[in-house]
Amino acid sequence: MEQSEIRQLLQAVAAGERSVEDALLQLKEAPFEDLGFAKLDHHRALRQGAAEVIYGAGKTPEQILKITQAMLHHGQKTVLITRLSKEAADFLTPQLPLTYYELGRVGIAGTMPEPTGRGKIVVATGGTSDQPVAEEAALTAEALGNEVVRLYDVGVAGLHRLLSHTDDVMQAQAIVAIAGMEGALASVIGVNYAFTFPYMKLNFSIYGYPVTFVTMLAVSLVISTLTTRAREQEKLRHEAAQAKLRADLLRAISHDLRTPLTSIIGSIDTVLNEGDHLSSDERNVLLSDAKQDAEWLVRMVENLLSITRISGTEQTHIEKSPELVEEILGECLANFKKRNPEINLKVTIPDEPVLVNVDAMLIAQVIMNLLDNAAKHASGMTELRLDVTLDGKWVHFTVSDNGSGIDPKILPVLFRGQIDPEKGKPYDSNRFRGIGLSACQAIVSAHGGKISASNRPEGGAVFDFSLPAEEEEE
Repeated sequence: MEQSEIRQLLQAVAAGERSVEDALLQLKEAPFEDLGFAKLDHHRALRQGAAEVIYGAGKTPEQILKITQAMLHHGQKTVLITRLSKEAADFLTPQLPLTYYELGRVGIAGTMPEPTGRGKIVVATGGTSDQPVAEEAALTAEALGNEVVRLYDVGVAGLHRLLSHTDDVMQAQAIVAIAGMEGALASVIGVNYAFTFPYMKLNFSIYGYPVTFVTMLAVSLVISTLTTRAREQEKLRHEAAQAKLRADLLRAISHDLRTPLTSIIGSIDTVLNEGDHLSSDERNVLLSDAKQDAEWLVRMVENLLSITRISGTEQTHIEKSPELVEEILGECLANFKKRNPEINLKVTIPDEPVLVNVDAMLIAQVIMNLLDNAAKHASGMTELRLDVTLDGKWVHFTVSDNGSGIDPKILPVLFRGQIDPEKGKPYDSNRFRGIGLSACQAIVSAHGGKISASNRPEGGAVFDFSLPAEEEEE
């Protein structure tokens, strides 16, 4: 509850528009609210001048939703949510009046306040890479009722870029400067040169000028050192996580490759050495098994190539084109039924043509992996479904079965290929489960889509992935 709201409440009581009891009840409810996992301070704006801010990192989307709803319910007109992920924002947007700013990872629930008119805040960056941090600062300032002037990429290599905004800088009540260590000394020299008396000169003979110079330099170096160290630590953590992921993937690959290769070698060896003593049926069974294992290895290699292709630096080189969903499904279904004639597969698609902007071969691979996964692992399955639905700007592909379902323990890591600490082997060590699903995750994400897995209440598993629909030109 802000001061202006309390003032309006008291004025309403004085004018006879509100009863004393109503006003007292509203004030009693205002101080804080216990949500179980959080205690909201609704009087912070009254005491401190700024309301509660939600720090999104480390909170579940459900927690952020409940906190935001409670704050809006108690009259907070602008709710600032910082460090908000794109996934959490997608969850919140249908349920809240939320505007998400992806660059700064900031969400604004409610309405952005009008500037108070008490001055401007300049947010300046040395380079383009500093903009995410700068945008977070700028949006925070705007959410608190300030007028913000953004000066991005003014740098220090060319001082003229900053000097062209001299009026904005001189009129600002506060300046937020964001730059790396490489610009610390040059920035100090530039600021002292341009904005410290005597202007456009460096004169260390004037009393107080050397003190200002040295102080600014010391502060800049300390801040830049801390920032650089934090970036290095974050880089090391990221590299360590990537190294662990590669190690887990290699363990999964080695297991998945060794098993079918051993089977192929065994079948061929039996045919070569015992061929004269084998019946035609026995020989055909061995060769059929070897062929199936070889086909599995081919799909395994295709999945690995897909992961390599769309991971890291090559993600942006995926060639997309508008494709009819029906055409993508055609070859997939034909191949699946050829390999699994005994499985009852039901397919439903929209009556109207549906276009998606995709790499058709990669999306076909996702569908095949999901169908093969169900065929291999859905024990007790009597029916397999593939449903395609259009929901606004999204096309949903849903593969569901009525089999045994997925072990709840592995659901959180089903697409990651993590190691089962109890068994000492990858969760996804079985065929099609790990590398195939890892490839699915990578492919769908690279197309700007989402993929999930869950168990049906009535039994069985559901895999759902969604892709942006291609909008037809009018």
